[in-house]
Amino acid sequence: MTTPENPTIPSGYCQCGCGLRCTICSGESSKYVRGHHAKHSAKLSRPNIQRVVLDGLPCVILPLTKGMTSLIDDEDYERISVYFYAAQGPMRDGRFYAARKQGDRLIYLHREILRLDPDDPRRGDHKEPSATLDNRKSNLRIASHAQNIWNSRIHRDSGTGLKGAYEKSGRPGIYYSHITVLGKVIYLGTFRTAEAAHVAYCKAANKYYGEFARTK
Repeated sequence: MTTPENPTIPSGYCQCGCGLRCTICSGESSKYVRGHHAKHSAKLSRPNIQRVVLDGLPCVILPLTKGMTSLIDDEDYERISVYFYAAQGPMRDGRFYAARKQGDRLIYLHREILRLDPDDPRRGDHKEPSATLDNRKSNLRIASHAQNIWNSRIHRDSGTGLKGAYEKSGRPGIYYSHITVLGKVIYLGTFRTAEAAHVAYCKAANKYYGEFARTK
């Protein structure tokens, strides 16, 4: 349910767009958090919004906190601009995400771009997993939990530096590869080089994971 004052802001949240929850009285939500009002949103307006053209399409460079920015399609800006996003991170892998607070929840920008409800179990997947602040629709897609994992980058602590290639414990110079499909581990063989194990993994990933296969 949304409110008539601003149909993009859910009922129960401050209408200035700050993302804070309002007090509920007699079943009705007040319009604004105490001390906030319609003019408060103007005070929070972002300076230095930059509009650029990338890949032939108009885009907006959206300022975040921590001196960071996120890239979105220009056509999404009006809907997104009623909220204020922060840079969340760094995560364990060093990546940052754009998100805002809504009560006790973090609402991620890429999920809002994809119009995924906070309770929707599907994932918002960045096609290029290292570009988590590129929230243009060309870099986003809806994915299952498994598909999101398939598109993950190689772990930092990889012993070989090649995805899907592992050195056998106690047998230096001998490598193996495997792939997990729908919870089942498929062994791909033993190899003399890490490169050969990696090639076997890439072929299997393209076969089983399709467009979500990530080989680097």
